[in-house]
Amino acid sequence: MELSLSSPRTPAEYEKRRLVAVELFDQGELSQAAIARLLGVSRQAVHTWHTAWKSEGSAALAACPRGAEPFLDTDQKRALAALLDSSPTEHGWPDQSWTLDRINHLINEHFRVSYADPSGVWRLLRRMASPTKCPRPVPPNATRKRSTGGAPKCGPGPKEHAETRGAWIVFADECGASTSPPTRRTWGRRGRTPLVATHRGRRERADTVGWLCVHPATGVVKLFHTVRTRSSITAAVLPALLDRLHRALQGPVVLIWDNHSSHSGKKMTAHLARRDWVRMVFLPRYAPELNPVETLWAHLKRVLRSRLFRSLEELERVINAHLCLVRKRTDLLRGFIDSVGLEPSPFPSTA
Repeated sequence: MELSLSSPRTPAEYEKRRLVAVELFDQGELSQAAIARLLGVSRQAVHTWHTAWKSEGSAALAACPRGAEPFLDTDQKRALAALLDSSPTEHGWPDQSWTLDRINHLINEHFRVSYADPSGVWRLLRRMASPTKCPRPVPPNATRKRSTGGAPKCGPGPKEHAETRGAWIVFADECGASTSPPTRRTWGRRGRTPLVATHRGRRERADTVGWLCVHPATGVVKLFHTVRTRSSITAAVLPALLDRLHRALQGPVVLIWDNHSSHSGKKMTAHLARRDWVRMVFLPRYAPELNPVETLWAHLKRVLRSRLFRSLEELERVINAHLCLVRKRTDLLRGFIDSVGLEPSPFPSTA
């Protein structure tokens, strides 16, 4: 009898080694210790094989299928792949990206199977060869330089100035969104690029200005915003919006924003010179990571990505609805401020 003593690597090779041991048991010429040395295994393993062989025969040493039975059979996996070829908007979701939670909901709805953890859905999709892909069309993504200058150049001055005057520290920034927003990665079948519906014709744009306000003395955090769809937010519009913000806050303002021409130009400087209740502080150039309103815009754009807007009014309605929800989440607003290394709790008194 020829024995292959090479190290087994597959369940079939392990089964073959056990069956060789069965033949040696049947011959009765070698002890269990000798069989262990011949096959390169421990004496305890040979003893276990011998006990199983004596009680149940050779079938007890046959290879067993590994792992639990899959939740979905072959036909169900094929049906799931066909469902993923459709758009999530056809199943009631607002945008056109498949996520693990949405696919889990789809599996539960159609096959009455639910994964307790999203990692189970991830492994299922990997076995189905369904990687994440960036759907078409993909608009170009602008790259921005990051600041190497460290913290914003407001230092302790604006904080102390705001506390002594009872002023609000206000971070401000503008954001634009179009009826054809950028896409985001989604799950899809390998070799088949996912397609997303986009707004046909001329792309219309909505501009939003956000004011993230924190009061150093009390730690109160507030958010105000304005959406304009028919005209841009320029230096001619910002003073009126600042006046409205002042009336809402009912106190002096330390305004922190970037060096955009609409903020630092002669017209804006002249307008703000006539308002003794506001003081401007400019952030370093190319430093969006120092403005917490930029984190707010990133949060908003995750909602707008891969979503089909049929009109400018629908885009404006979605932006207003989402920012109104964010306004009620003071924990989220504090998180935006924490993202730039500031603490929205009351500052210690300098008196």
